[in-house]
Amino acid sequence: MVFSKDEYVTPIVEEVNLDYARTMNSMIFEEVTQSDPISFAFITLPIKQRRIIPSTGCVDVPEYSFNEVFDQFKVCLSIS
Repeated sequence: MVFSKDEYVTPIVEEVNLDYARTMNSMIFEEVTQSDPISFAFITLPIKQRRIIPSTGCVDVPEYSFNEVFDQFKVCLSIS
């Protein structure tokens, strides 16, 4: 069975677009309600929790023998 790239990429792109739309809607909603607190006095926005953002995008990986792991990977590929 052969899968095309689009079968994998399309759902990811749709998810990213949905997350982007939700984020933009939230930001616009918050800005509008905060810019005119008298008109929107009946709306109470939740208090946002600040997340700690790491200084780098790296993840610690324990040391391992790349060649040994790669050889095992090649064996698995040849079996299937």
